Amino acid sequence: MIELDGASLRPADVVRVAREREPVRVAPSREASILRSREFLERCVREGRILYGVNTGIGHLAGVRVDAGELESLQTNIVRSHAAGVGPPIDDDEVRAILLLKINLFAKGLSGVRPALVRQLEAMLAKDVLPVIPSKGSLGASGDLAPLSHLALGVLGEGEVRVGGREMSAADGLRSVGLAPFALSYKEGLGLINGCQLMAARGTLLLHDARVLLRTAQVVTAAVLEVFGASARPFDERVHAMRPYPGQMRVAANLRALLAGRQRSAERVQDAYSLRCVPQILGGVADAFD
Repeated sequence: MIELDGASLRPADVVRVAREREPVRVAPSREASILRSREFLERCVREGRILYGVNTGIGHLAGVRVDAGELESLQTNIVRSHAAGVGPPIDDDEVRAILLLKINLFAKGLSGVRPALVRQLEAMLAKDVLPVIPSKGSLGASGDLAPLSHLALGVLGEGEVRVGGREMSAADGLRSVGLAPFALSYKEGLGLINGCQLMAARGTLLLHDARVLLRTAQVVTAAVLEVFGASARPFDERVHAMRPYPGQMRVAANLRALLAGRQRSAERVQDAYSLRCVPQILGGVADAFD
């Protein structure tokens, strides 16, 4: 069980939840902050303060006041109007990661959403109810507006979801696992669609996969060095300590460890660049990943 507090989530945790379905929950210590933020927002609305996207329109309609009786429908309309993505849906692991990162954001207790919305997201992630999110449509303006709007549609019981690999209407999908469509209150539509959770989710998973490839490349390199009877002298620790590149030093150390105790042919004057300069090449990649 991974406890989310909005501050300590690690990339490895994202991978575990997205691909291994590790269960999560908001840390009990954060419940009071979430509620306090919501109570502050409700007090502002009662006092008639003008709040963007809460009791005003958005974008070019920011100067238009919205009647008190229409604040909830405004949030639903914000979600519907921005759910304009196209193309094939993104993969399930990315959707899980987006849900996780959105819950983690709300766990900070700064968004003004109700605890009930956080619990709805927790339940959807736990029961693997995954909104169908088209892969194209986000320009990065205010974050991933279009993709997150499709996520929010699923929370509302609109659009489509995947449950157990089967695609169905969101209303049916929620019902199949004992959940009900969620009715948004003020600020909650905006809270769901604003953010960079798709960028962060995809970036985290890609970085994880890239690091796996980087480790694999070093093992393959050691095997190639062995096959060609290449010299290990280019990986001498003293050589790489002269350059201020930590990735290069790590790769050289890994190659020394992988080649330790191996029998090689007589030393040659010089091996090919593609063999002796692997620490410089893969080390630069490692530094970029860091």
